[in-house]
Amino acid sequence: MEDKIIKKAFESAEEDSRKKKVEEFKKVIQKTLEKLETKQEEQRKLIKEIQVLKMDIKDFKEGRLDRIEERNEKDEKARKVSIVIIKKQDVGESNFYPPYYWNVVTSDTSSSISLTPSFCLNNTSGTYKLSDGCKYI
Repeated sequence: MEDKIIKKAFESAEEDSRKKKVEEFKKVIQKTLEKLETKQEEQRKLIKEIQVLKMDIKDFKEGRLDRIEERNEKDEKARKVSIVIIKKQDVGESNFYPPYYWNVVTSDTSSSISLTPSFCLNNTSGTYKLSDGCKYI
C-alpha cells in the first residue's frame, strides 16, 4: 500500500513539474509574441516613413514642390519625416501662374535655397554617393 502512495505522490510531483514547465514555456511564447507585435508596429511606421521620403523624391523629380508643401501642411507625420520644409515665396500675386519660386529649407535648418519647379525637374536625377554605396535616381 505504501508503494501505491509513493507512486501516486511521485506521479503527482511529476505532473506538477510538467504543469510548471508548461506555464513557463507559455510565458516565453507570450513574451515572444509581444516582441514580435512591437517589431511589426515599428516596421509599419518605418514603411510609412519610407513612403513619404519616396514621394518627396518623386515630387522633386517631377518638379512638384507644391505636393511636398501640401503633404507637409496636411500630415504632421510627413512633416516630421520629410527632410525639407517648403514654402511659397511671395513675389507678387498672380491668378494665372503657380508660384514660381519656392523656399526650400532642410529640416535641420542647416541650409535654405530658393528653387523653381523646373530646376528640380532638371536637376534631381543623377548619381548620389551614400554610406552604403552609390544610388542613381
